[in-house]
Amino acid sequence: MIDEFVGRNKDQVAKVTYSKATAPELVGKIKAQQSANRVDIGLVLTGVDGLAAGIEQGLWLPLLPTYASRLTGMDDYLPGAAAMQRLAGDVGVTVTYYPSGPLIEYLPAKVPAPPTSAAELLDYAKANPGAVQYARPANSGPAARS
Repeated sequence: MIDEFVGRNKDQVAKVTYSKATAPELVGKIKAQQSANRVDIGLVLTGVDGLAAGIEQGLWLPLLPTYASRLTGMDDYLPGAAAMQRLAGDVGVTVTYYPSGPLIEYLPAKVPAPPTSAAELLDYAKANPGAVQYARPANSGPAARS
């Protein structure tokens, strides 16, 4: 999504650099950067764990209402997404919501006809060993891939 935006808006964005961290690492990393007055992270995509930890530490800048006009569609959230947005307050924006699964994610270029039932998914998994994965409940989150 981000790379696609950059590709369509080269006049506004020269490049995007990514870094990854777990939620606990993320909060520590940003807190250290803020303390050193050397923040090099401009956007954080995280789950409720990283959001909550950052709120607790006072790390996040307010997005709303300042940027509300640029964050369209928030008035159209379904009830679950609206509840998630209330948890984020004015420092986060819900960009994806799912009611705790199961959620299947796939790459359309690699799986042009995705399974539409549990039986089809099982058949697909048998026909494509190693192509389907499921997250451990301890880590939670969607993990099906192809």
